[in-house]
Order: sequence, then C-alpha cells, then structure tokens
Amino acid sequence: MASIQKKGKNKYRIRVYLKERNPITGKYQYIDKNIQAKNKREAENITLKDYLLQWLKSRKSILKITTYENYELIANCHLIPSLGHIKLHDLKPFYFDRYLDEKRENGRRQRKGGLSERSL
Repeated sequence: MASIQKKGKNKYRIRVYLKERNPITGKYQYIDKNIQAKNKREAENITLKDYLLQWLKSRKSILKITTYENYELIANCHLIPSLGHIKLHDLKPFYFDRYLDEKRENGRRQRKGGLSERSL
C-alpha cells in the first residue's frame, strides 16, 4: 500500500508501506521518497519502476559500489519486470505476496526452480 502527501510547491512524499511490522513498535515499516511533481495527479501516476530508478539514482553516490550494483540487479532483473508497471498509489501487499510466491516457484533466472526463503 502507498500514500501520497503534499510537502510543498511541486513536492510530494510517497510512502510505500511494507508487509513487515517493526518488532519494537508494532507499526508497519515503510519507505519514503520525496519527488517533484506538478500536481497530485502526476504524483499518483508514478510507477514502481519510476520510483525504483529514482531511488537508485539518489543512492548511487552514498552506497558502496558493490551494494549499489546488487540493488540495481535486484531492481532491474527481479522487481521491475514483475512489479514495475504498477502505480505506487495502487500497490497493495497482495502484489508482493504474489511476487514472492512466483519467485519461490520459478525465481531462478538461468535454471529451473525457485528461490530459497533465505534468498527472498
């Protein structure tokens, strides 16, 4: 699930809620991203692909090269092909559950079979 909040002129915050809860507070964990958009409608049309590419770009200078490359691989080879077309505003835990189920069954890129729980 995601929410969009106006933060100033042409600025919006997109918050994507994760399925996991914080073990200490019990609240759902989330990822925030501030974006530039002309209006809320434009902000609502951002897809997960757009979000991930912006996020990767914003993190490139502060992550170690190998960490960045791993994140880029996960985004480009796994998340974007499966979920990239979904608008952030429409994301629901169901999509992630379905994605994980698919990866458990057929997650390997070069061989048949699924990914282990540890890989997910």
